[in-house]
Amino acid sequence: KRRRGGGAGEDGEEGQQERNEADGVVPSADSEGVLIVAPDICVARVTDSFLFLLLACDGLWDVMKNEEAVLFVLRRLQDFQQDVSNAGKEPPVKAIVKELVEYALDVKRSKDNVSVVLAVFAEDI
Repeated sequence: KRRRGGGAGEDGEEGQQERNEADGVVPSADSEGVLIVAPDICVARVTDSFLFLLLACDGLWDVMKNEEAVLFVLRRLQDFQQDVSNAGKEPPVKAIVKELVEYALDVKRSKDNVSVVLAVFAEDI
């Protein structure tokens, strides 16, 4: 007989996974192989004051603080914009993301996978 929240194992792992998947939570493993199913959730209204949105997996956040990653991106966007030869061009989002990932892996020595998504909203940084 199955108990509510139970599964094949004594601790109900299978049932918990089914509930998480039903709620749209996909488990992932940390560096020790322990499954993490509690996502960080933040709700914010995007306004004209938003310059960009930086989304990344824990491989980045394990080695960089929020402020450090934001400044990393902001400096590169500002450098791009200050170069007069770039007038009218789109910011090099792909290059900034690649540089951020390489920085996390090569300089900060992240031991996890590093995935980053950058959406730039503002035309003037």
